Amino acid sequence: MHNVAMESAGSASPSKGQIIPTPTYTQPYWRSERHWVDDYRSTDALPEECDVAIIGSGMSGVATTYHMCKLASNNKPRFVILEAREACSGATGRNGGHSKIQVNSSLALIQKHGLEPAETLIAFIRAQVGALKKVVDEEKLDCEFELRRSFDVFCNEAEAKAACDGYAASRQAGQLWTEQVHMLDKEHIEQLLGGLCERGQINLQTSTPVVRVEHDKVSNVLHTARGNIRAKKVVFATNGYTSGICPIFEDRVVPYKGTACHIKPRSPVSPHLANTYNIRYAPGSRVDYLNPRPDSGIVVGGGKWTFEHNRNAWYNNWDDSTQLPEVMPHFENLIQQSFLGWEDSAAQVDMVWTGIMACTPDEMPHVGPVPGSDGGQYVIAGFNGGGMSHIFLAAEGLAMMLVNDIPFAETGLPKQLESTVERLRHRDSQ
Repeated sequence: MHNVAMESAGSASPSKGQIIPTPTYTQPYWRSERHWVDDYRSTDALPEECDVAIIGSGMSGVATTYHMCKLASNNKPRFVILEAREACSGATGRNGGHSKIQVNSSLALIQKHGLEPAETLIAFIRAQVGALKKVVDEEKLDCEFELRRSFDVFCNEAEAKAACDGYAASRQAGQLWTEQVHMLDKEHIEQLLGGLCERGQINLQTSTPVVRVEHDKVSNVLHTARGNIRAKKVVFATNGYTSGICPIFEDRVVPYKGTACHIKPRSPVSPHLANTYNIRYAPGSRVDYLNPRPDSGIVVGGGKWTFEHNRNAWYNNWDDSTQLPEVMPHFENLIQQSFLGWEDSAAQVDMVWTGIMACTPDEMPHVGPVPGSDGGQYVIAGFNGGGMSHIFLAAEGLAMMLVNDIPFAETGLPKQLESTVERLRHRDSQ
Protein backbone atom coordinates (compact mmCIF):
# COMPACT_ATOMS: atom_id res chain seq x y z
CA MET A 1 0.00 0.00 0.00
CA HIS A 2 1.03 3.59 -0.53
CA ASN A 3 -0.42 5.74 2.22
CA VAL A 4 -1.14 9.37 1.37
CA ALA A 5 -1.89 12.18 3.79
CA MET A 6 -5.26 13.66 2.89
CA GLU A 7 -5.55 17.39 2.31
CA SER A 8 -8.42 19.51 3.54
CA ALA A 9 -11.56 19.75 1.44
CA GLY A 10 -11.45 22.14 -1.46
CA SER A 11 -7.70 21.92 -2.05
CA ALA A 12 -6.47 23.19 -5.38
CA SER A 13 -6.02 20.62 -8.11
CA PRO A 14 -3.43 20.82 -10.90
CA SER A 15 -5.69 18.74 -13.15
CA LYS A 16 -8.44 20.84 -14.64
CA GLY A 17 -12.07 20.07 -15.38
CA GLN A 18 -14.01 16.94 -14.59
CA ILE A 19 -12.22 14.00 -13.01
CA ILE A 20 -12.30 11.51 -15.88
CA PRO A 21 -9.51 9.60 -17.66
CA THR A 22 -7.37 11.68 -20.02
CA PRO A 23 -7.68 10.75 -23.72
CA THR A 24 -3.95 9.99 -23.98
CA TYR A 25 -1.59 8.37 -21.49
CA THR A 26 2.02 7.36 -20.93
CA GLN A 27 2.83 3.93 -22.31
CA PRO A 28 3.33 1.28 -19.58
CA TYR A 29 5.54 -1.79 -19.94
CA TRP A 30 2.52 -4.05 -19.51
CA ARG A 31 0.85 -2.64 -22.61
CA SER A 32 3.80 -3.17 -24.97
CA GLU A 33 1.77 -5.81 -26.80
CA ARG A 34 -1.83 -5.10 -27.68
CA HIS A 35 -4.72 -7.45 -26.92
CA TRP A 36 -7.72 -7.79 -29.22
CA VAL A 37 -10.06 -6.68 -26.45
CA ASP A 38 -8.25 -3.33 -26.02
CA ASP A 39 -10.57 -1.40 -28.32
CA TYR A 40 -13.37 -3.96 -28.61
CA ARG A 41 -17.05 -3.08 -28.84
CA SER A 42 -19.54 -5.92 -28.58
CA THR A 43 -22.08 -3.95 -30.63
CA ASP A 44 -21.68 -1.00 -32.96
CA ALA A 45 -24.33 1.00 -31.14
CA LEU A 46 -24.57 1.60 -27.42
CA PRO A 47 -27.36 -0.52 -25.90
CA GLU A 48 -30.36 1.54 -24.82
CA GLU A 49 -30.76 -0.30 -21.52
CA CYS A 50 -29.31 -3.06 -19.37
CA ASP A 51 -29.68 -4.70 -15.99
CA VAL A 52 -26.27 -3.68 -14.64
CA ALA A 53 -23.87 -1.12 -16.10
CA ILE A 54 -20.28 -1.39 -14.90
CA ILE A 55 -18.20 1.76 -15.32
CA GLY A 56 -14.56 0.77 -15.71
CA SER A 57 -12.82 -2.22 -17.30
CA GLY A 58 -9.96 -2.58 -14.86
CA MET A 59 -9.64 -5.36 -12.33
CA SER A 60 -12.54 -4.04 -10.21
CA GLY A 61 -14.97 -3.84 -13.12
CA VAL A 62 -13.93 -7.09 -14.78
CA ALA A 63 -13.81 -9.10 -11.53
CA THR A 64 -17.23 -7.81 -10.43
CA THR A 65 -18.71 -8.70 -13.81
CA TYR A 66 -17.06 -12.12 -13.82
CA HIS A 67 -18.50 -12.97 -10.41
CA MET A 68 -21.93 -11.67 -11.42
CA CYS A 69 -21.90 -13.87 -14.53
CA LYS A 70 -21.14 -16.92 -12.40
CA LEU A 71 -23.86 -16.12 -9.87
CA ALA A 72 -26.50 -15.30 -12.49
CA SER A 73 -25.63 -17.97 -15.06
CA ASN A 74 -29.21 -19.26 -15.26
CA ASN A 75 -30.90 -15.87 -15.60
CA LYS A 76 -28.85 -14.39 -18.47
CA PRO A 77 -29.01 -10.78 -17.27
CA ARG A 78 -27.75 -7.95 -19.45
CA PHE A 79 -24.39 -6.65 -18.26
CA VAL A 80 -22.66 -3.73 -19.99
CA ILE A 81 -19.10 -2.57 -19.26
CA LEU A 82 -18.37 1.03 -20.22
CA GLU A 83 -14.69 1.97 -20.55
CA ALA A 84 -13.50 5.53 -21.13
CA ARG A 85 -10.35 4.50 -23.03
CA GLU A 86 -8.96 1.09 -23.96
CA ALA A 87 -9.67 -1.98 -21.83
CA CYS A 88 -7.45 -2.22 -18.76
CA SER A 89 -5.68 1.03 -19.63
CA GLY A 90 -6.01 2.51 -16.13
CA ALA A 91 -4.24 1.47 -12.94
CA THR A 92 -4.70 -2.26 -13.68
CA GLY A 93 -2.46 -1.93 -16.74
CA ARG A 94 0.01 0.46 -15.10
CA ASN A 95 0.90 -1.07 -11.72
CA GLY A 96 3.94 -2.96 -10.47
CA GLY A 97 2.62 -6.34 -11.59
CA HIS A 98 2.65 -7.94 -8.15
CA SER A 99 0.48 -8.10 -5.08
CA LYS A 100 1.55 -8.21 -1.46
CA ILE A 101 1.11 -6.49 1.87
CA GLN A 102 4.22 -5.00 3.41
CA VAL A 103 5.31 -5.85 6.94
CA ASN A 104 4.82 -2.25 8.04
CA SER A 105 1.33 -2.20 6.54
CA SER A 106 0.38 -5.31 8.50
CA LEU A 107 1.73 -3.80 11.71
CA ALA A 108 -0.17 -0.57 11.02
CA LEU A 109 -3.42 -2.52 10.66
CA ILE A 110 -2.85 -4.09 14.07
CA GLN A 111 -2.13 -0.72 15.68
CA LYS A 112 -5.18 0.91 14.11
CA HIS A 113 -7.83 -1.80 14.33
CA GLY A 114 -6.57 -4.22 16.99
CA LEU A 115 -5.29 -7.76 16.54
CA GLU A 116 -8.55 -9.57 15.77
CA PRO A 117 -9.93 -7.13 13.15
CA ALA A 118 -6.46 -6.85 11.61
CA GLU A 119 -6.24 -10.64 11.44
CA THR A 120 -9.55 -10.68 9.56
CA LEU A 121 -8.28 -8.11 7.07
CA ILE A 122 -4.96 -9.87 6.55
CA ALA A 123 -6.68 -13.24 6.13
CA PHE A 124 -8.86 -11.61 3.47
CA ILE A 125 -5.75 -10.36 1.68
CA ARG A 126 -4.06 -13.77 1.92
CA ALA A 127 -7.14 -15.44 0.44
CA GLN A 128 -6.76 -13.46 -2.78
CA VAL A 129 -3.88 -15.74 -3.80
CA GLY A 130 -5.95 -18.91 -3.85
CA ALA A 131 -8.91 -17.17 -5.45
CA LEU A 132 -6.82 -15.81 -8.30
CA LYS A 133 -5.04 -19.13 -8.80
CA LYS A 134 -8.43 -20.83 -9.00
CA VAL A 135 -9.77 -18.51 -11.70
CA VAL A 136 -6.56 -18.85 -13.74
CA ASP A 137 -6.96 -22.63 -13.67
CA GLU A 138 -10.73 -22.72 -14.22
CA GLU A 139 -10.68 -20.26 -17.11
CA LYS A 140 -7.43 -21.68 -18.55
CA LEU A 141 -5.93 -18.20 -18.76
CA ASP A 142 -2.71 -18.18 -20.76
CA CYS A 143 -1.04 -15.55 -18.64
CA GLU A 144 1.83 -15.01 -16.27
CA PHE A 145 0.81 -16.01 -12.76
CA GLU A 146 3.56 -16.94 -10.34
CA LEU A 147 3.80 -17.51 -6.62
CA ARG A 148 7.04 -15.99 -5.38
CA ARG A 149 8.70 -15.04 -2.16
CA SER A 150 8.91 -11.35 -1.48
CA PHE A 151 11.29 -9.47 0.80
CA ASP A 152 10.87 -6.25 2.73
CA VAL A 153 14.36 -4.76 2.97
CA PHE A 154 14.99 -2.19 5.72
CA CYS A 155 18.00 0.07 5.21
CA ASN A 156 17.44 1.97 8.46
CA GLU A 157 18.53 0.04 11.56
CA ALA A 158 15.98 1.59 13.91
CA GLU A 159 13.11 0.96 11.50
CA ALA A 160 14.28 -2.62 10.98
CA LYS A 161 14.36 -3.23 14.74
CA ALA A 162 10.88 -1.75 15.18
CA ALA A 163 9.52 -3.99 12.42
CA CYS A 164 11.18 -7.08 13.92
CA ASP A 165 9.84 -6.26 17.37
CA GLY A 166 6.34 -5.72 16.01
CA TYR A 167 6.53 -8.94 14.02
CA ALA A 168 7.67 -10.93 17.05
CA ALA A 169 4.96 -9.46 19.27
CA SER A 170 2.18 -10.18 16.80
CA ARG A 171 3.44 -13.74 16.20
CA GLN A 172 3.46 -14.31 19.94
CA ALA A 173 -0.14 -13.04 20.03
CA GLY A 174 -1.06 -15.61 17.38
CA GLN A 175 -1.17 -13.59 14.18
CA LEU A 176 -0.51 -15.40 10.90
CA TRP A 177 1.85 -13.85 8.37
CA THR A 178 1.80 -13.92 4.59
CA GLU A 179 4.48 -16.18 3.16
CA GLN A 180 3.90 -15.66 -0.54
CA VAL A 181 3.33 -12.98 -3.11
CA HIS A 182 1.42 -13.55 -6.31
CA MET A 183 2.35 -12.11 -9.65
CA LEU A 184 -0.18 -10.95 -12.17
CA ASP A 185 -0.40 -8.46 -14.99
CA LYS A 186 -3.07 -6.86 -17.14
CA GLU A 187 -2.95 -9.90 -19.50
CA HIS A 188 -4.64 -11.89 -16.72
CA ILE A 189 -7.53 -9.40 -16.58
CA GLU A 190 -7.78 -8.89 -20.34
CA GLN A 191 -8.04 -12.62 -20.98
CA LEU A 192 -10.75 -12.87 -18.34
CA LEU A 193 -12.58 -9.96 -19.99
CA GLY A 194 -12.05 -11.46 -23.45
CA GLY A 195 -13.60 -14.73 -22.33
CA LEU A 196 -16.72 -12.95 -21.08
CA CYS A 197 -17.00 -11.18 -24.45
CA GLU A 198 -16.46 -14.34 -26.50
CA ARG A 199 -19.13 -16.21 -24.55
CA GLY A 200 -21.57 -13.36 -25.10
CA GLN A 201 -22.06 -12.88 -21.36
CA ILE A 202 -21.42 -9.15 -21.46
CA ASN A 203 -21.51 -6.17 -23.78
CA LEU A 204 -18.20 -4.27 -23.72
CA GLN A 205 -18.03 -0.70 -24.98
CA THR A 206 -14.54 0.84 -25.05
CA SER A 207 -13.78 4.52 -25.77
CA THR A 208 -17.09 5.39 -24.12
CA PRO A 209 -16.45 7.73 -21.18
CA VAL A 210 -19.35 8.20 -18.79
CA VAL A 211 -19.66 11.89 -17.94
CA ARG A 212 -22.74 11.88 -15.69
CA VAL A 213 -25.01 9.43 -13.86
CA GLU A 214 -28.55 10.36 -12.83
CA HIS A 215 -31.34 8.46 -11.08
CA ASP A 216 -34.88 9.26 -12.20
CA LYS A 217 -36.84 6.99 -9.79
CA VAL A 218 -37.15 4.35 -12.51
CA SER A 219 -33.55 3.57 -13.35
CA ASN A 220 -30.08 5.05 -13.58
CA VAL A 221 -29.30 7.07 -16.68
CA LEU A 222 -25.66 7.04 -17.77
CA HIS A 223 -24.69 9.91 -20.05
CA THR A 224 -21.85 9.26 -22.51
CA ALA A 225 -20.48 11.01 -25.57
CA ARG A 226 -22.11 8.27 -27.67
CA GLY A 227 -25.55 8.62 -26.14
CA ASN A 228 -27.34 7.52 -22.98
CA ILE A 229 -27.97 4.09 -21.50
CA ARG A 230 -30.45 3.15 -18.78
CA ALA A 231 -29.45 0.64 -16.12
CA LYS A 232 -31.37 -0.87 -13.24
CA LYS A 233 -28.10 -0.92 -11.32
CA VAL A 234 -24.77 0.79 -11.87
CA VAL A 235 -21.32 -0.05 -10.50
CA PHE A 236 -18.68 2.65 -10.09
CA ALA A 237 -15.52 0.56 -10.61
CA THR A 238 -13.66 3.79 -11.22
CA ASN A 239 -11.12 4.07 -8.37
CA GLY A 240 -9.36 7.47 -8.64
CA TYR A 241 -11.94 8.83 -11.07
CA THR A 242 -14.96 8.00 -8.88
CA SER A 243 -15.82 11.47 -7.59
CA GLY A 244 -15.94 12.82 -11.14
CA ILE A 245 -19.24 11.02 -11.76
CA CYS A 246 -20.29 10.19 -8.19
CA PRO A 247 -19.88 13.51 -6.33
CA ILE A 248 -20.63 12.11 -2.87
CA PHE A 249 -17.05 10.79 -2.88
CA GLU A 250 -15.50 14.22 -3.47
CA ASP A 251 -12.57 14.62 -1.05
CA ARG A 252 -13.21 11.06 0.17
CA VAL A 253 -11.82 9.14 -2.80
CA VAL A 254 -9.04 11.38 -4.06
CA PRO A 255 -6.94 10.63 -7.16
CA TYR A 256 -3.19 10.70 -6.86
CA LYS A 257 -0.43 10.04 -9.33
CA GLY A 258 2.42 7.56 -9.03
CA THR A 259 5.14 6.35 -11.35
CA ALA A 260 6.97 3.18 -12.35
CA CYS A 261 9.57 2.13 -14.88
CA HIS A 262 11.18 -0.87 -16.56
CA ILE A 263 14.95 -1.16 -16.18
CA LYS A 264 16.86 -3.51 -18.47
CA PRO A 265 20.53 -4.57 -18.38
CA ARG A 266 22.72 -4.71 -21.48
CA SER A 267 22.74 -8.51 -21.16
CA PRO A 268 21.19 -10.95 -18.66
CA VAL A 269 22.76 -10.82 -15.20
CA SER A 270 23.45 -14.05 -13.32
CA PRO A 271 22.02 -15.19 -11.02
CA HIS A 272 18.55 -14.11 -12.12
CA LEU A 273 16.60 -12.28 -9.42
CA ALA A 274 13.73 -14.61 -8.55
CA ASN A 275 12.03 -12.66 -5.76
CA THR A 276 10.18 -9.38 -5.45
CA TYR A 277 11.19 -6.64 -3.05
CA ASN A 278 10.13 -3.59 -1.15
CA ILE A 279 13.20 -1.55 -0.27
CA ARG A 280 12.69 0.91 2.57
CA TYR A 281 15.54 3.42 2.46
CA ALA A 282 14.38 5.48 5.45
CA PRO A 283 11.38 5.73 7.78
CA GLY A 284 8.28 7.21 6.21
CA SER A 285 7.56 7.18 2.50
CA ARG A 286 11.05 6.41 1.13
CA VAL A 287 10.19 3.01 -0.29
CA ASP A 288 10.35 1.33 -3.71
CA TYR A 289 8.92 -1.94 -4.99
CA LEU A 290 10.88 -4.10 -7.41
CA ASN A 291 9.51 -6.88 -9.60
CA PRO A 292 12.14 -8.82 -11.63
CA ARG A 293 10.89 -9.86 -15.05
CA PRO A 294 11.58 -12.91 -17.29
CA ASP A 295 13.20 -10.59 -19.87
CA SER A 296 16.03 -9.94 -17.34
CA GLY A 297 14.67 -6.50 -16.63
CA ILE A 298 13.06 -5.18 -13.47
CA VAL A 299 9.87 -3.17 -13.00
CA VAL A 300 10.43 -0.55 -10.32
CA GLY A 301 7.85 1.74 -8.78
CA GLY A 302 7.96 4.37 -6.09
CA GLY A 303 10.47 7.18 -5.70
CA LYS A 304 7.71 9.28 -4.20
CA TRP A 305 10.02 11.31 -1.99
CA THR A 306 11.73 12.74 -5.08
CA PHE A 307 8.57 14.57 -6.19
CA GLU A 308 6.52 14.67 -2.98
CA HIS A 309 7.42 18.31 -2.34
CA ASN A 310 5.67 19.31 -5.58
CA ARG A 311 2.23 18.32 -4.29
CA ASN A 312 0.33 19.75 -7.26
CA ALA A 313 2.19 17.34 -9.53
CA TRP A 314 0.65 14.25 -7.94
CA TYR A 315 -2.01 14.87 -5.27
CA ASN A 316 -5.58 15.31 -6.54
CA ASN A 317 -4.06 14.82 -9.99
CA TRP A 318 -5.62 12.43 -12.51
CA ASP A 319 -3.41 13.12 -15.54
CA ASP A 320 -1.47 9.97 -16.47
CA SER A 321 -0.43 11.45 -19.82
CA THR A 322 2.55 13.26 -18.27
CA GLN A 323 5.64 12.15 -16.38
CA LEU A 324 7.08 12.99 -12.96
CA PRO A 325 10.59 13.97 -14.12
CA GLU A 326 12.05 14.47 -10.63
CA VAL A 327 12.13 10.70 -10.12
CA MET A 328 14.34 9.88 -13.11
CA PRO A 329 17.80 10.33 -11.50
CA HIS A 330 16.73 7.90 -8.77
CA PHE A 331 15.49 5.27 -11.22
CA GLU A 332 18.55 5.58 -13.46
CA ASN A 333 21.03 4.50 -10.78
CA LEU A 334 18.87 2.32 -8.56
CA ILE A 335 19.63 -1.23 -9.70
CA GLN A 336 23.40 -0.85 -9.94
CA GLN A 337 23.44 0.52 -6.40
CA SER A 338 21.05 -2.06 -4.92
CA PHE A 339 22.13 -5.50 -6.18
CA LEU A 340 25.47 -7.30 -6.20
CA GLY A 341 26.48 -8.32 -9.70
CA TRP A 342 24.65 -5.42 -11.32
CA GLU A 343 27.39 -2.82 -10.85
CA ASP A 344 28.62 -3.19 -14.45
CA SER A 345 25.33 -4.27 -16.00
CA ALA A 346 24.85 -1.01 -17.93
CA ALA A 347 21.20 -1.26 -16.87
CA GLN A 348 19.07 1.55 -18.25
CA VAL A 349 15.50 2.74 -17.94
CA ASP A 350 13.80 1.85 -21.23
CA MET A 351 10.19 2.64 -20.27
CA VAL A 352 8.67 4.95 -17.66
CA TRP A 353 5.01 5.68 -17.08
CA THR A 354 2.57 7.18 -14.60
CA GLY A 355 -0.72 5.89 -13.23
CA ILE A 356 -3.63 7.13 -11.15
CA MET A 357 -4.42 5.59 -7.76
CA ALA A 358 -6.94 6.66 -5.13
CA CYS A 359 -6.60 7.48 -1.43
CA THR A 360 -9.24 7.56 1.28
CA PRO A 361 -9.10 9.22 4.73
CA ASP A 362 -9.14 5.91 6.62
CA GLU A 363 -6.97 4.08 4.07
CA MET A 364 -9.70 1.53 3.36
CA PRO A 365 -11.53 0.99 0.04
CA HIS A 366 -15.24 1.69 -0.40
CA VAL A 367 -17.31 -1.37 -1.38
CA GLY A 368 -21.08 -1.77 -1.53
CA PRO A 369 -24.14 0.44 -2.10
CA VAL A 370 -23.31 4.13 -2.58
CA PRO A 371 -24.29 5.83 0.71
CA GLY A 372 -27.33 8.06 0.33
CA SER A 373 -27.97 7.08 -3.29
CA ASP A 374 -31.50 6.96 -4.64
CA GLY A 375 -31.13 3.28 -5.39
CA GLY A 376 -29.29 0.83 -7.56
CA GLN A 377 -25.85 2.47 -7.28
CA TYR A 378 -22.80 0.55 -6.05
CA VAL A 379 -19.12 1.33 -5.65
CA ILE A 380 -15.82 -0.55 -5.56
CA ALA A 381 -13.05 2.04 -5.39
CA GLY A 382 -10.46 3.79 -3.23
CA PHE A 383 -7.77 1.14 -2.87
CA ASN A 384 -4.93 3.37 -1.63
CA GLY A 385 -2.39 1.82 -3.99
CA GLY A 386 -3.17 -1.72 -2.79
CA GLY A 387 -5.89 -2.77 -5.20
CA MET A 388 -4.28 -5.99 -6.38
CA SER A 389 -4.33 -7.38 -2.85
CA HIS A 390 -8.01 -6.56 -2.24
CA ILE A 391 -10.04 -6.38 -5.42
CA PHE A 392 -10.83 -9.91 -6.58
CA LEU A 393 -12.62 -11.08 -3.44
CA ALA A 394 -14.07 -7.64 -2.72
CA ALA A 395 -15.61 -7.87 -6.19
CA GLU A 396 -17.05 -11.28 -5.35
CA GLY A 397 -18.79 -9.83 -2.31
CA LEU A 398 -20.10 -6.91 -4.36
CA ALA A 399 -21.43 -9.31 -7.00
CA MET A 400 -23.37 -11.14 -4.29
CA MET A 401 -25.03 -7.86 -3.31
CA LEU A 402 -25.87 -7.07 -6.93
CA VAL A 403 -27.21 -10.46 -8.00
CA ASN A 404 -28.64 -11.88 -4.78
CA ASP A 405 -29.81 -8.55 -3.30
CA ILE A 406 -28.17 -9.24 0.04
CA PRO A 407 -26.76 -6.62 2.42
CA PHE A 408 -23.05 -6.07 2.90
CA ALA A 409 -23.12 -7.86 6.28
CA GLU A 410 -24.06 -11.16 4.62
CA THR A 411 -21.19 -11.20 2.11
CA GLY A 412 -18.44 -12.18 4.54
CA LEU A 413 -16.31 -9.19 3.55
CA PRO A 414 -14.37 -7.37 6.30
CA LYS A 415 -16.64 -4.67 7.71
CA GLN A 416 -13.93 -2.01 7.28
CA LEU A 417 -14.52 -2.13 3.50
CA GLU A 418 -18.21 -1.18 3.65
CA SER A 419 -19.01 2.24 2.20
CA THR A 420 -21.10 4.06 4.79
CA VAL A 421 -22.35 7.55 5.55
CA GLU A 422 -20.28 7.48 8.74
CA ARG A 423 -17.08 6.83 6.82
CA LEU A 424 -17.83 9.66 4.42
CA ARG A 425 -18.63 12.00 7.31
CA HIS A 426 -15.52 11.43 9.39
CA ARG A 427 -12.01 12.37 8.40
CA ASP A 428 -10.54 9.19 9.85
CA SER A 429 -12.92 6.41 10.83
CA GLN A 430 -12.00 3.20 12.61
